[in-house]
Amino acid sequence: MRHAAVRLCALALLALLLPVAACSPVPEDGAAADFPLLQGPWLGQTLPGAEPALFAPGVVSNGMANRDVCFSPDGDEVFFGVTAGGVSTVLHSRLVDGAWTEPDIPSFARDLAFAVFEPAFSADGNTLYYLTNLAAPGQEQQPGWGTQNIFAVDREGDGWGEPYALPAPITSDAGEFYPSFTADGTLYFCRQDPATGQVAVMRSRPVDGAYGEPETLPPAVNCGQNRYNAYVARDESFLIVCVVGHPDNLGPVDYYVCFRSADDAWSEAVNMGPVVNAPGSRASSVSVTPGGGYLIFAATHRPEPAPPSDGSSGWRYLRDLHNRPENGNSDVYWVDAAFIEGLRPAAD
Repeated sequence: MRHAAVRLCALALLALLLPVAACSPVPEDGAAADFPLLQGPWLGQTLPGAEPALFAPGVVSNGMANRDVCFSPDGDEVFFGVTAGGVSTVLHSRLVDGAWTEPDIPSFARDLAFAVFEPAFSADGNTLYYLTNLAAPGQEQQPGWGTQNIFAVDREGDGWGEPYALPAPITSDAGEFYPSFTADGTLYFCRQDPATGQVAVMRSRPVDGAYGEPETLPPAVNCGQNRYNAYVARDESFLIVCVVGHPDNLGPVDYYVCFRSADDAWSEAVNMGPVVNAPGSRASSVSVTPGGGYLIFAATHRPEPAPPSDGSSGWRYLRDLHNRPENGNSDVYWVDAAFIEGLRPAAD
């Protein structure tokens, strides 16, 4: 598996320990009759408070390995990542006539021989960016996750056009992943050294309509023994990153936040605490809903299960444990984002 550090840093272990299956395109199946009626903002979910809650249990947090929730800027579309049965892909749902559609694999991801993960919208919502293990033009296709590139796809009417790899200097012989954009079009992403597995959080400012030469962010951001999957706020005021091997970690991989000042200086990384981190849990992906109200993050929790009730079927009980959220796979949670600002270090 390239080696453990490489997979861990590229897609946070949970998604990448499962191989990518060489599958035929997904069949066109009809919508399931039992998909719930979801109405209102954020997939019709009850808004969370200061304590995290499972996000869309049974739909997004569904017992499979789920992460990478990404809402469109207008809040009327959502993408989220799923790994199941050796397949890593994204599902897409839209708010149509007041109700959310049953999530489906979008047109640009329907060849399941290649993975599609880590979706991110441009600020205007007209382009979607994502990680794939498909080789860019001029690259040799590598097996498994030996190839990691950021691709994009533009809106065409109610659908999507043909996907394309980001040009140099973003695409390189290293592995690029986890795109995230500011309001002015600055691209934040991660680049992995294929020889060492070390990951650098980078950014590329737009220059004359193109991507400027990427710059590596300072050690305050690129902290710990390794790090990956950095999300930047639209206003570039803070960045959240998954960190391995930091002395302040509560679990194997924790979420940290760094704050950016008006003069482009970054604070030291601050552990986001037990609101989002826990012993045994692995951070893998994070985002903030448009408008900044709610933090959505992936975590791996496995609470102590309640014993089966008297007379219950052991087979049914274990099947239900396997299929429910919080079974040890990655689930998606959300929480009021107001606590983030309280983590900002005091000014000297």
